[in-house]
Amino acid sequence: MPCEQVRRDAVSFSGTITACERRSRWPDALEVISFQESHPSFGVFSCTSTITGCAKEESWHRGLALFGLMPAARVVPNVAVANSAMRAFERGAQWQPAVEMLGRTSLRDVISFGTGVSACERLGQWLQALAALTGMVWLRFLPDLITCNAAISAVRLSSDGWMTAASLLRSAREANLRLDAVSYSALGLDAHGGWRWTLQLLPHMRLELIEVDVVSHGVVMSSLEKASRWQGALRLLDVLANSTATDVRSYSSAISACARSSQRAEAFAILDSMEDHSFRPNLVCYCSVITACERSGEWELALAVLSAMPAARVVPDTISYSSVISAMEKAAQWQLALALLLTMGASSATPNAISFNAGISACEQRGRWQVAASLLDLLLQSGLQPDTVSYNSALSSCEKAQKWRPAAHLLQELAGRELQPNAITFGALLGASKQAWQKAGWLLASMPGHRVAANSVCLDEAAAAYEGSANSQPMAVLLAALSERDVADALRGV
Repeated sequence: MPCEQVRRDAVSFSGTITACERRSRWPDALEVISFQESHPSFGVFSCTSTITGCAKEESWHRGLALFGLMPAARVVPNVAVANSAMRAFERGAQWQPAVEMLGRTSLRDVISFGTGVSACERLGQWLQALAALTGMVWLRFLPDLITCNAAISAVRLSSDGWMTAASLLRSAREANLRLDAVSYSALGLDAHGGWRWTLQLLPHMRLELIEVDVVSHGVVMSSLEKASRWQGALRLLDVLANSTATDVRSYSSAISACARSSQRAEAFAILDSMEDHSFRPNLVCYCSVITACERSGEWELALAVLSAMPAARVVPDTISYSSVISAMEKAAQWQLALALLLTMGASSATPNAISFNAGISACEQRGRWQVAASLLDLLLQSGLQPDTVSYNSALSSCEKAQKWRPAAHLLQELAGRELQPNAITFGALLGASKQAWQKAGWLLASMPGHRVAANSVCLDEAAAAYEGSANSQPMAVLLAALSERDVADALRGV
């Protein structure tokens, strides 16, 4: 049959485009569309099929371009084509345009709102997600399970997230919506009071005949960890020990809960028990045990755990090393801390500002101001940015060694980097000025210019610098004036 005799109507065009969509032939569909644009039968059904096909084949931008051409072609979009465009936005992770489109168009149904709420969740816009859900109910659309789960996940970011999420969960239950494990797990309750409610999740799920999976247990364990409820974490881990609803993350969360509470013995016990249950400790487990040792003041054990990691086929990272260096710092083991910090350069772990700060602070404990200053220089040479803590630690080492000139140089360097000094900064400087008491008055007078109020430590250090000097009387007047000013400033806020 000659092709001129083929009747090019809406049915034939739409059938061709639908076939292209089903076979994932979106380029062919676009070619048909471009031919059809000049034909009277060019319609919304053709556009819907093509946009949907483009979204499926990761060519969402082409589908959206077609959606934008529809008004010029005098094709009025309907709900179906609007939903196809929303899905194209979703496919391309274009969450903000999806949210904006939901607010602009009147062509909305359950699918539109569901996509919009999911987009709000991805953007962290919990208020907009709640507004979209409310608007959906107002227009008498019944939210489906996916939409409810996305809304519950989004509102967790609010200040009272766990309460709002729990309220949504109750509303969904009252609307006879069949909840699943994702609904409960999406609560992801925070540590500030939410952990008590979280403990009730598992019994509720069992009452509703919902299978309690690894994710659900992980949510409960995570909330206990963040709240430092190590006893509860241990009890839950004991219950899960012989079940399939547990994984390495359950153990790492329990160890972390113990570490937060400085429960070193319990953290080690959990680590040792993992092998008995055929679980291999990961990096998070070892880092948490090291943290527990650090907080318990046991640097030898922290170093032993770090040394054992390679044999367990776990590569120590920057956090592992930094935690051990911090443990050594607290025990004033500056030489070991320095050696470990330098060892990091030969390993796969790169020192960060926290690693250097811990090393500088370790030198501070023994007044090793030259080593502290060298570490500060090495930090800068490594391309890292020091902070006020870095300089304060170096200044404190100068204070202990009574080295005023190096301390003054550090203050100048700190100001040159536009870092904000604080009372600790000036306390260390004043402490270092005891051999150069003439500088104490200048330091006190310069503090207001740096927006730093003189606290009791600063005043005591200044007074000590002037003890026995011939100029003690003017200093006494200055100290009294500063004390009165600080009292007046404090009272202004009452």
